[in-house]
Amino acid sequence: MYWKQVKLTLLFAVGVLALAPLNAVRAEEGKIAEKEQWQEQGLCAVAEQAMREASRIRGLKSKGPVPCVVSSRAEIEQFLRTTIKEKLPPHKLQAEQIVYRAVGLIPDDYNYTEGLIELYLSQIGGYYDPEKKHFVMADWMPSELQEAVAVHELTHALQDQYINLEQLLDPKNDNGDELLAYSALVEGDATLTILDSQRRRTAQSSSVASQDLPQVPMALKAILLFPYTYGLKFARELLEHGGYKRINQALLDPPHTSREILHPAEYLSNTQVRQIPRLEELDGVSDGYSPEYSDTLGEFSIKALLDTDASGSVTSAQGAAGWVGDRIGVFPVQNKERLISWLTRWESATDAQEFFKAYKKLLEARYGKKISAARIQLTPIKALELSIKGSSVSIRFYITQ
Repeated sequence: MYWKQVKLTLLFAVGVLALAPLNAVRAEEGKIAEKEQWQEQGLCAVAEQAMREASRIRGLKSKGPVPCVVSSRAEIEQFLRTTIKEKLPPHKLQAEQIVYRAVGLIPDDYNYTEGLIELYLSQIGGYYDPEKKHFVMADWMPSELQEAVAVHELTHALQDQYINLEQLLDPKNDNGDELLAYSALVEGDATLTILDSQRRRTAQSSSVASQDLPQVPMALKAILLFPYTYGLKFARELLEHGGYKRINQALLDPPHTSREILHPAEYLSNTQVRQIPRLEELDGVSDGYSPEYSDTLGEFSIKALLDTDASGSVTSAQGAAGWVGDRIGVFPVQNKERLISWLTRWESATDAQEFFKAYKKLLEARYGKKISAARIQLTPIKALELSIKGSSVSIRFYITQ
């Protein structure tokens, strides 16, 4: 996976990571068995043949060798922490934590940064580093997964040789939904290549990624898996409309929203309309303040958020359908209170009403409070104002510091 995914800044920023595919998730450390030709010379023995396999399937000639190195859990953890410190804009993960806690994507007490690091250390199988241009295999990777990990990551290496992955997945991009769409394209392509390789070799089916993520909040888990699940569906749709050449074209002209990934016909016909609010349209800016951080959540993140409402009165797909744009801003603390302002735009007033009702119902169920047009205190430190006007819904959270 490319480490600046999904709105999960950590995922996209540090390289290309492979979650352990094929339903097998954890290996006994130190028990890497030699297995057939792929494993005869150790963990990196798979790399050269995997590059040839990926190149053959993708129809992309490798422009040069991609060195393979083996790293321990401690080395990979240090790599993650160093990258976060050196590559991400200052305080970005902290700002994302504020946003995700405010809107309800994660619980108010969830440690976002540490949760992500722990998650990826438990799931990582290897990664491609687009800065050093090498492929890293985790030293605890079981033999039965090494081939798939290598093919996946070396597909990323091929992508990087034809487009600039660091530029495409720039962590300085303040549109997380766009980064999520880019990640879905990149991961969907690599995952499709894995499945194609396995089908040709063994005719056995496999899962896209390990879904054994019990400690991860439900909405965050959905976003994490999006590049693999929906990215794979998107890649397959492109494949049906022109083979791998069509995927290569998409790498040069990528989708810009998760909506296009969810609805590939809109991407293929170039008919999707985007109306991302400008920064100055956020509540708070009109009061003379400037946000410290802003982001765009997008259709899928809204769908994942609404999925946390177990009542099922309005499906998440209905509540998120018709999204055309949103922007959320984190404002500086004023009078011991921080404002998080979120403005969403919809295709019609009906679409806006569906989101408004679904989100209102979710918040009422979660906090046990009846929400009206007036400001309401959800918890001792969290208050809310929720309003709708035409095809726009405005949400203001106030967090006591």
